[in-house]
Amino acid sequence: MCLSSQVHNNVNELRNALFISYASEDIEYAEWLGLKLTSEGYEVVWDRGELLGGEDFILDIDDLMKNRSFRVLQLYSRHSAKKRNTVSERTLALSLGTQRKVPDFFIPLRRDSEPLTWEIASTNYIPFENLFAGLSQLLRKLDKVSCPRHQQSIGRANAALMLQGKNIVVPRQTKFYTNCFPITGVPKALFAYRLVASEVPSHLSQYWPHVLTDSNKAVSFLEPPHELRGNYKLDQTVDIDFYMDRAANGRNDVVNLLRQHIEKTIIEKQMVKDAVNDMFYFPKGLLENDKLLFTGYAGKATWKQVYGVRSYYTSDKDKVELPYHIGLRFKIVQFPLGQFAVRILPDFHFIDKLNNPVVGKRRNARRKALTKSWHNHEYLQICIALAAYLGTKPEVQIADAPPTNTISFSKFPVSISSDSDIDEDAILSITKEAPIDRTQGDIIT
Repeated sequence: MCLSSQVHNNVNELRNALFISYASEDIEYAEWLGLKLTSEGYEVVWDRGELLGGEDFILDIDDLMKNRSFRVLQLYSRHSAKKRNTVSERTLALSLGTQRKVPDFFIPLRRDSEPLTWEIASTNYIPFENLFAGLSQLLRKLDKVSCPRHQQSIGRANAALMLQGKNIVVPRQTKFYTNCFPITGVPKALFAYRLVASEVPSHLSQYWPHVLTDSNKAVSFLEPPHELRGNYKLDQTVDIDFYMDRAANGRNDVVNLLRQHIEKTIIEKQMVKDAVNDMFYFPKGLLENDKLLFTGYAGKATWKQVYGVRSYYTSDKDKVELPYHIGLRFKIVQFPLGQFAVRILPDFHFIDKLNNPVVGKRRNARRKALTKSWHNHEYLQICIALAAYLGTKPEVQIADAPPTNTISFSKFPVSISSDSDIDEDAILSITKEAPIDRTQGDIIT
């Protein structure tokens, strides 16, 4: 890549913010808009949030608009229509949009009935007399143009910080949980086998977890099933640490074996695989009353509904019943000191009227609607519920091996203690309003 292209790309990476232009008379609306956009995960720059005392106002505004701004939003009103600063910002934004060939670089947010000036008369504006309706339309616009944004949780924390005007981290002893459950028992040795038969059954790993190291060799924690023992001959028993250090793909092979063992356990527990969405889920009727009983992180007995039905309305106002199943995906991870863990990722399986899995954007919209009220407590509880279900059979015994050669994982996640905590009341104070509709399609109730 040539130097000029690299510089151009670096500049574009910095242009990821939304610049808010406004008149001083509209400052309350600008602050409200800045908080809302920040809570949605967007980076916002404006004179109140970015400029420092003693800096040149005009030069800094120019720099923010030229080098930091992905789009320029102007609260257009009878005040901002003719004020010198807002006119200058509007003129610069239109010029930048022309230079960059981005016709919607400048987005007017029309606060009142003030006529648009001649230079923006043909510009598509967003009505902002009703703030929430205007914000909903603006968010859809930003989605459409792929405006960069952070995770929403980060945005809401930033917005709370802006709102409170103080640090939201408070001195308080607390415990932070992860969704990683330690694998407390890992076999000490691997069996290395050599294939002596010409053919072996397909989908062999479903009932014998193993990894092929080349065309006629395999490693496993288990001996082959009895009916396959004539197909494989034991070459040697290898220390697992030695194998991970010396074999070409030793560590990846062990991760693959652990994954196969967990997957085998899931299937034995009669969860069903959704191959389309690469996950496992609870079929209807597997558990009594479709309730998963478990002990939560606070030590109290509780339960989680694993199958249910939600209603949603199509764009034609037709009511549709939507069955859903709680499920999971998982990954095997390894911590820096070497311990393996199962990372549990809760998920949902949806089916349509024809019993086909719902996929893509429709699935994501329904999953988002079901989890929109989930906070840390709900997410942690369902992770523990899923781990408890899989851990009902606490250990997978290794055939013809010493009793210490077992595979098991903890029913409780990795956690760390801290002397600092997050003041969630400060964050929740700006998230209690009704959620904003960012879509024009189905609405979940």
